[in-house]
Amino acid sequence: MLTEEDKAVLMALVTRYVRLYDENSAEKKLKDEINARIAANTAQFTKLNSALSIFDFDPLLDGFKRLRAEVGNERYDEAVRKARTAYVGVSKPALERKNNSSDVVDEPTLPQGVEGSTVRELVLDRLKAAGDEGSKAKLIRAYIETARSIKLHEKTVGMTLYRLGLDGLARRDGRTWFFVPPVAETKNPGGETPGRETSQ
Repeated sequence: MLTEEDKAVLMALVTRYVRLYDENSAEKKLKDEINARIAANTAQFTKLNSALSIFDFDPLLDGFKRLRAEVGNERYDEAVRKARTAYVGVSKPALERKNNSSDVVDEPTLPQGVEGSTVRELVLDRLKAAGDEGSKAKLIRAYIETARSIKLHEKTVGMTLYRLGLDGLARRDGRTWFFVPPVAETKNPGGETPGRETSQ
C-alpha cells in the first residue's frame, strides 16, 4: 500500500512527466513549422532567382555585387535595411547600439494592434506561468509567435530574457529561465518562492 509520502513523490513525477511531454510536443510542432517554412522559402528562392534572371542577375554568381554597382550603394542598402527590419523588434540602429561587453539592444515592442503590448511583458507572463519548472527561450518564442500570429527575430526573446536578468526579474540555470519576483513580493511570510535563488 502506498504511503502519503509515496503518493506525493508519484504525483511530483507525474507532474514532471506531463510537463516534459508537453514541452516535447511543442518542440516537435516547432520543428514541423520550421521545416514547412524552409520548404516555402526554398520555393520562393526559386521564383526570385527566375525573376532576377530576367534582368541578367544571378545571386549565385555574385549577382548582388553587380546589382549594387548598377543601382548604387545608397539605394541597395536601403532595400536591405527594409528587409532586415521586417522581423519584430529589431532595427538597424538598435543592432548598432552596443554596450562595453555585449550586443544587447533596446527592449523590443510588438507592432501596434498586437494584443499583449511588449515582448517583455509577454516573456514575463510565460516565466510566471512556468513557475519552478522554468522555460527555454525557444519555447517562449514559439508560444508568442503562435498566440499572436507574428514572426519574431530569432534573438528577440533571448535578448529580452537577458535584459530581464540584468533587471533582477529573471535568472538562468543552463538554458532554462526562471521568473524572479521583485523584492517587495518576496517579503511575504510563507517561505521562498519556487524557482528563485537567494543569496541572503
